[in-house]
Amino acid sequence: MRRIFACLIFLCSTSAVAGFIPFGVQNDVAQSTITDDWQWRLCHSSNYQSSVSIADLFNECNGDYVMLGAGLSSATSLSVAAAALYSDVTQYTSWNETHLANGAQWYFNAYSMGFAGEGDTIYQQTADVEGLDETDRMSWHTRLVEDSWAQDATQSPLYVYNGWRVGDESWIYEGTDWNRYIYTYSSSSAIAVSEPASFGLFLVALGFIVVRRKQLPSY
Repeated sequence: MRRIFACLIFLCSTSAVAGFIPFGVQNDVAQSTITDDWQWRLCHSSNYQSSVSIADLFNECNGDYVMLGAGLSSATSLSVAAAALYSDVTQYTSWNETHLANGAQWYFNAYSMGFAGEGDTIYQQTADVEGLDETDRMSWHTRLVEDSWAQDATQSPLYVYNGWRVGDESWIYEGTDWNRYIYTYSSSSAIAVSEPASFGLFLVALGFIVVRRKQLPSY
């Protein structure tokens, strides 16, 4: 009996620190929640004014999942963020086309890259200008040549030229007020039972133990 109880306590304690992959677009999420509670690792950050190659953007992001987000550089939270498999985030999409992955509509071409809410459409001119009053969108300008306006939506991007949109904030070209963030996560390190589920399992098993003890004959 004691061994069963000890195993249940271990299950809950280990799942409490297990990683978590958030579904859909997130708003106003603390960076500490992403790194401490969800167990993601920050692998890139740069301000919206800077130009970064796609290779450098993901160079340190070695997990199979990545989370793209943005927020004020002075803030400890991200205004908007979304996560999906790296292969989904960097999957080429033609002009104004998206594909659904983990509750967000992703796009990636040499016009712009980013995401919108599930079921949303985008309009790349050149970044996404659809639904300017919506907070579940993020768009970064992309290019084929560094520090150039060379664009071609028929190709995958080689550079992020600058930022443009964070939720309902747009026209962000210059200055260092806004940052782009990328986090990485390896699903192989995840524990399948999430914290709420493991707690429910603990309660069910504890009830089973109580019932079983009542059924055992006393001597």
